[in-house]
Amino acid sequence: MDDKNNTQPLFIDIIQDAWNSVMDNMLKDGKTEDDIRKYIESDSFAEAHMSLLEQMIEGCTKSIEQHIAEYDAEEKHSHSLHIEHMESLWGEGLAWLRQYYSKCADICNGYMLHINQSKIISDRRNTANALRFIQAKAMQVYAEIICLLANGFPYGAYARFRSLYELWAVAEFISSDTDAVAAAYIESSNNRTNQESAHYKWAKESDRMRKSEKITINAIVNEAHKTVKARLKDDVSNRHLTALYTFPNLIIHPSAQGVFGSFSTCQTNAVSIGAIDVGLATPAINSSQIMHNINILFMNFHANEVSIIGLGILRNIIDQKIVPIFGKIEKQFKCSEEVYEGR
Repeated sequence: MDDKNNTQPLFIDIIQDAWNSVMDNMLKDGKTEDDIRKYIESDSFAEAHMSLLEQMIEGCTKSIEQHIAEYDAEEKHSHSLHIEHMESLWGEGLAWLRQYYSKCADICNGYMLHINQSKIISDRRNTANALRFIQAKAMQVYAEIICLLANGFPYGAYARFRSLYELWAVAEFISSDTDAVAAAYIESSNNRTNQESAHYKWAKESDRMRKSEKITINAIVNEAHKTVKARLKDDVSNRHLTALYTFPNLIIHPSAQGVFGSFSTCQTNAVSIGAIDVGLATPAINSSQIMHNINILFMNFHANEVSIIGLGILRNIIDQKIVPIFGKIEKQFKCSEEVYEGR
């Protein structure tokens, strides 16, 4: 939709043509312009006009139905061209995102196989089990993020990144507390209520949240930030971690920044909808970082040779491939986002 395009919509042209034809016929039948003016101001005209609109609605709907196969083929062809275009721009980076996902799945399977073969008995079985399922859910979300990025939907990827980040926060909260908290978390999976406060009631099992009347995901996220800050003793890193969550919250909400920011395009007055081919670096890199944080919590719970080597490989993929490659590609665009800083 371009504001430089001042042409009338197709529907208006058709309506105007239809009524011009009616008026011409009235003049041919001997009606005067005054007769036509009175007719236009009458209820009869309003009824006839509405009838014409309803006919157009039905006619257009039937036309779409008749040509749906043709229209769909055109859309599929357009989509395939777009995917080729995205791969030509971002293919190297997307390939490494896919490799991170694939290698992560292989390493996690090897880690669990080693744990099972070693017959490790933990006094925190519930915690280990909860982390295993959270990590698996995170892998699903990470795959969705890759799909959205490959198709040119970085703002959709931000929305899924928020879910990924919240999974990390829950994993961080559970891993740093007692096994009873993890047991309550698992048990709460049987809760089918739609109230958000009930979804996080399990956190009351923790001494940190016991006195809280209402617990939301924001409270869990805040506690996760406190845990990281205490562990790292590095407020700069903690502020960066917090910013990673604040940024997507801003742009995916219906705030003015979120609405207008998502339509910003390179020096143009056009309002572009649909897929775009810029802005992939930030969600790609931040998602990989948070996915890795979840992997660390999961595979360091029973650290062994498999987890040490596996996490090292995954870390290298992020630091040596994903970060520099996406940063390099993003810099090629004149109106690129501020790259992967979560601002």
